[in-house]
Amino acid sequence: MEVETIQAIETKTYEVNASAPGRKLKHTWKNLITIGKAQEGLHADVQQQLIYVQQYCPFRYLRFHGIFDDGMMVYDEDEEGRPRYNFRLVDQLFDFMLSIGLKPFVELGFMPSALASDPGKTVFYRASFTSPPKSLDKWCGLIDSFLRHCMNRYGAAEVESWRFEFWNEPELNVFWPGSVQEYHELYLATYRTVKRISAGLKIGAPGRIITVTSPVTATNFFAFCRKHDCLPDFIPLHFYPHEEIEKRIQQEEADLKQDEDLYRRLLEKFGGISPNPDFLKERLSIELQLLADQGLSGREVYMTEWNSTAYHRELTNDTLYKAAYIAKNILDNLDSIDGFGYWVLSDNIEETFPSPRLFHGGLGLIAQYGIPKPAMHAYRLLGKLGETLIARGDGYIVAARGDTIQIMTYNYVHYDDLYALGDTSFIDETHRYNGFKEEKILKIDIALSGLPQGAYRMVTQTITRKHGSSYDKWVEMGAPESLTAEDIAYLKQSSPLRQVQVLSVENGTVIGSTLKPHEVQLIELTPMV
Repeated sequence: MEVETIQAIETKTYEVNASAPGRKLKHTWKNLITIGKAQEGLHADVQQQLIYVQQYCPFRYLRFHGIFDDGMMVYDEDEEGRPRYNFRLVDQLFDFMLSIGLKPFVELGFMPSALASDPGKTVFYRASFTSPPKSLDKWCGLIDSFLRHCMNRYGAAEVESWRFEFWNEPELNVFWPGSVQEYHELYLATYRTVKRISAGLKIGAPGRIITVTSPVTATNFFAFCRKHDCLPDFIPLHFYPHEEIEKRIQQEEADLKQDEDLYRRLLEKFGGISPNPDFLKERLSIELQLLADQGLSGREVYMTEWNSTAYHRELTNDTLYKAAYIAKNILDNLDSIDGFGYWVLSDNIEETFPSPRLFHGGLGLIAQYGIPKPAMHAYRLLGKLGETLIARGDGYIVAARGDTIQIMTYNYVHYDDLYALGDTSFIDETHRYNGFKEEKILKIDIALSGLPQGAYRMVTQTITRKHGSSYDKWVEMGAPESLTAEDIAYLKQSSPLRQVQVLSVENGTVIGSTLKPHEVQLIELTPMV
């Protein structure tokens, strides 16, 4: 059972001149959001969730696996082995995306089963085929037909604004069972096919996890690209804070050949996490330096997958913790790269068999039945930040849009050492806050100067365990296993605490936030007429 042990109160005071010119913010984190597979984008529930996110925190691109998966019915061969193409489901997906303001960020993979050199090599519950193609010419024909179809349907200028990420995490045998040479050759053939169609089409590689070192990627890959004049237009990166993931995969990779169920267990069984709360910022800095050393600083860089964990059954995924995690890491890395594609929007993902439990520790921002988690509300508040950065520091940011000032604060608390090592014995379905250390109440005072005198409408929104955490609301309900439509509607209504008041400003003012662990708050100050 969880015990209330919070005693310490830490106070931080910052002086901020609201009239300072500040600097322009691009909010590049808004450039990218993700779903699991292309076919999921055709499901009614996922489409409703995409409509929801575009309403409250609109993104520019949607990234996904599996555009050539068998479920998309793109590729087949006739009795004589001649390719047959059908892009009906691709059209349905892209038509829907564009209708809600999302451009495709297409992962070129995996392999259609009819084109796979080894159809026995698969990954995920709904199988994706991972082996190299049995015919390089037929693969290039598929790429050519796919891109020409898209350009003829949507126009060259539109498709040239899309992004095409080549394959997925080739450093892991489960995603690329072929050799390094085969990966390089497939990339080169794909690159040349894409550029023959139009030099304006953007292809990126190698989509690796930056906490995993690999000869397939980084310097060896870029050396190959220089030799063959095929440097990618952008660099996709993936981040999961597991310092031991490479060792664990390498140790168990051989067993994958004998145990097809092993990868599912790797996805579902929590195996520890980095004890470093700044791991993402530090690893990203190292990766950007590597790219600079390679002379690639001018290339776009997208984090096409990132999360606090790679595990689909990690119970803190549903909690308030994720709100502070997202706020911290987006603000720590604000505009440092061209896109942060949080993995993943929806718990309705086909990588593993769906859990019968509502709050099962899924990776999504939104739970089953379209119930927003605290993480989704964090994105909603982040989306309200203006385009001018006035000040930023540990636990806060001050931004502006026109004459409205936004102040966001958060109380991030990291996992304790035992939990980081993979010990989950002290948490369970309804008690998920016992795995954190150095918990404290954080009081942040922002002393604002440079504000014109007068009355301000002050709107405060706070994500807490009681307000905006559908998981905690579910526990409060009694943690029912079976939900009625009325129960679901009730959980969907869980939203941040909203408070509105009038603030009188004469010679500046002090804006105070008092936050329990994991809480996130946004304050908006708008002058009244």
